Amino acid sequence: LGGNSLLELVVFGRHCGKSAAVFAQKKSVSDIANGQLSKDIHFISEVMSFSNRIDFYAKQESLAEIFYTNVGLVREEKGLQSVLDAIGQMQKELSQMGPKDKSKICNTNLVEFIEFGNKIELSEIIVVSAINRSESRGAHYRGDVPVRDDELFGTQTITWKEDGVLCTNLMK
Repeated sequence: LGGNSLLELVVFGRHCGKSAAVFAQKKSVSDIANGQLSKDIHFISEVMSFSNRIDFYAKQESLAEIFYTNVGLVREEKGLQSVLDAIGQMQKELSQMGPKDKSKICNTNLVEFIEFGNKIELSEIIVVSAINRSESRGAHYRGDVPVRDDELFGTQTITWKEDGVLCTNLMK
């Protein structure tokens, strides 16, 4: 897994970088920034209004711990479901975990909080995908489903949100 993944990163990273450069050369800052800048300003204002009743750093450590225990190389649905439940609880509590530092200059606490929110979102995608992929293959082993399902070989897990609900599908 490591060798192939590293080569893919190099090849596709180069391709993505070149494509991004071509895209950027065709656009002006105002084309890109107008709508997105308004959304970002609104988002930051909203985040800064969150209370700090719950320490998000402690929740971040908890997320890392439950991931290490239940979403490693050997996974089982029961453990994955418990992680998904914990993620759901963190999503509900997010507005009570805002940044403690309310300054508008060099606010690393704000950046770390936004990154934590992104981690929660990505964690949900990983766990839901792992639950739906009920087979063992390569370095990903389901302890509760130890056999490989060759019907699923070559399929990709596609995820998207509809009305705030995460949906998944397997596609060849």
